[in-house]
Amino acid sequence: PALQDRLLVAGGYMRAGVGQMPEDAEEQATWLGYVRVEDVHATLAQAGAMGAEVILAPDPEVADGGLAIIADPTGATIGLLRYEFPDAEDAR
Repeated sequence: PALQDRLLVAGGYMRAGVGQMPEDAEEQATWLGYVRVEDVHATLAQAGAMGAEVILAPDPEVADGGLAIIADPTGATIGLLRYEFPDAEDAR
């Protein structure tokens, strides 16, 4: 069967997503928090200067290059996501 993703929406905006792990995945399922950033590349440069490791670099084929995953020096991971709300005032 095809993998299915679910989007969790509140107030008309995507707030989270849940996706199935492929059967042949070597990783264990886990939660990954994301923070919304204005500029993924600038945030990566700042995080790298503070010792973060890039786990997933931005790729134009994924979220138009607006997604990255980093790990802090202790190994904790977080996603960086560039996302523009149609009306930023409504998203608060």
